[in-house]
Amino acid sequence: MHTQALRILIDRCRYEPDIDRQIEMLYEVNSGLPKSEQLRFPSLFTDDYVRGALDIVEAKIVSL
Repeated sequence: MHTQALRILIDRCRYEPDIDRQIEMLYEVNSGLPKSEQLRFPSLFTDDYVRGALDIVEAKIVSL
């Protein structure tokens, strides 16, 4: 997935009120990263985890 498209999806995810939809979007963002940069997710997600994971993914995008 193109870097700009990932950034747009990250922004949409940050403002999505539904945690289930946020998680779906986070999976989509993660799958857009190269395999070596993808995050490994825990079995339980919280709002705080999603926000932190988005920050990490965003930092990875900058380094691509």
